[in-house]
Formats: sequence, C-alpha cells, structure tokens
Amino acid sequence: MKKSLPALSACLLMMTGVNAATFTWDGGGTDTRLITADNWDSAPSFNNEADLILTNAKAVGSTYGNMTVRSLTFDNTATANQSFSVWRSATRARAFNFASSTGTAALTSNTNANVAINGGIHTNGTQNAVNLVNDLHITNNGTGTLSLNARIAGAGNISILGGDVVFGSAQNNYTGNTFLDAGSLSLSSGSGLSFSIGANGINNGISGAGGLLSLGGTFNLDLTGASTTLGDSWILVDATNLTETYENTFSLSSTLGSFTENSGVWSISENGIGYEFSETTGLLTAVAIPEPSSTALIGLGSLTLILRRRR
Repeated sequence: MKKSLPALSACLLMMTGVNAATFTWDGGGTDTRLITADNWDSAPSFNNEADLILTNAKAVGSTYGNMTVRSLTFDNTATANQSFSVWRSATRARAFNFASSTGTAALTSNTNANVAINGGIHTNGTQNAVNLVNDLHITNNGTGTLSLNARIAGAGNISILGGDVVFGSAQNNYTGNTFLDAGSLSLSSGSGLSFSIGANGINNGISGAGGLLSLGGTFNLDLTGASTTLGDSWILVDATNLTETYENTFSLSSTLGSFTENSGVWSISENGIGYEFSETTGLLTAVAIPEPSSTALIGLGSLTLILRRRR
C-alpha cells in the first residue's frame, strides 16, 4: 500500500530532526527557574536537540528540575555577571546533562561578563552535577571568565577551544580526557580532577595543542587497577604541548591516601610498589619502593642496641 504524501513528509521530518530547536531566555515567567516554560520565548523541550541561549532579560536562579540540552550559550549583552545553580533542594539531587544527537555538546560564552554554572550540595554530601553524556566543547569568546563550579561527572571528554575557563570548588569525577587546544584552564584550590589508571599508558589525562594550564587543586588517582610493572608510566599532563603552572595548593591523592611531595615529585606506596608523579614531565611512573636510607638504618641499629642494654 502506498503512503500518502502527508504521512511520507512526517516520516522525513522525524528522520531529519524535527525536534531540534533554539530557545531564548526572555524571563517572562513569575520565577527565575530554567525549567519554567514561560521564561523562554517558546515552550522548550529539554532534550539532546535543545539549544539554549541565556540573555540578560532577567537574572537566572536555578534549574529546579533535571535538564538535558545539546548546547548552552551565555549571550549577555550587559556587563553584569551571570550564573545559575543546578539545584532544587538539599533533599532532591539534580543534574544538568549535556547530551547531543550529533555527538558533541557545546557550552559557550559570548559575553565580556563573568558567567558560571554552580552546583548545590545534597544532604548526602554529593554536589549536584553537570553530567557529560557526550563530549563537551567549551568556548569563551568574551573577556570574562567562564566557570564550572558544579561537579562535572560522566564519561565524556572536554575540549576547551578558547578563552579563560575555570573549574572551581568541586571534586570533578568525569572519566573522560581534557583537551586544552586554546585559551586557559584553571583548576582552583578546593577543586579536583579524577584520573583512572590502568595498564601501561592507559588512563585519562590533560593534553592539547596549546594553552595555559594552572593547577591549584587536587589530582584524585584511582590506582586500584593500575599496572604494578616497574617502569610503566602514564601521561597525566601533556608537558610537551601545554604551558602548565603548579600552584602551592596543588596536591595528589589516591583511594588509599595522600601523596607526599619532595621538590616537585609526588610519591605514594600502593599495590606493593611505589608510584611517582613528576611535575616536570607530567608523568606518573611505577617505581620500586625505596629502601630505607643508611641514616635510617644506623638509627634503627642504635635503637636496637639501646633496647638490648635496657633489658
């Protein structure tokens, strides 16, 4: 049986992405919630084909509900700073999901003001998340700072394509890579990045074609599945192509505790061996656990002699 022309047209529209749409914030509602339909120029569908544009029509408060978008653009023509929180209440966890029907989501700032996505704290101690369902491209075209203060979660990669970007005040636990191709990225004091360490050379890390990297937070390493073969190594920071600075607040930790630092080399004993991270090379390396120093051995011998004399 032949399909009618209207039915065929409807099928074609569905195949070509009829749901893809751009929604612009006009603040027409009675609250400041992103989830409220009346705050947009048309009632939005929050899904992986939704492109949101935030203007300075009215201050934005919180998401209130869970939201999914393909892209979010701060397009504030005023110089006033602008931000919103991934939040409803302390007892209701919320997430702002970046997911794209085309494979890559986008976060962009076209304003010279400072803009930010913040995250509230749930009663269980977990911070609400910006969740990477797909890869995320971040571009700051303005002269202000674009800050992600909510916890970044998920399996997607992040690519920073320009401008000043800050990861601030959250222990981020996304498991993808971070690419810094232009601009700058600052990992603020009190924030963190997670690294999953596996077989030789298998890990997520920070790399790129160029850019300024300021590290003032914590690298949180999961070494539970890490190789124990001495000499194996992992690139955490691409020191060859990036210009990185380690601030005095920088630190490393693992699931078992904190690394200790000596002249820019961070060490921990785990899995029956040692692991060392060098700020100079950006490499984490599997090493033998150092033997006790001769001074320590002499001290131990003296203590043994004293104890024997006391008997």
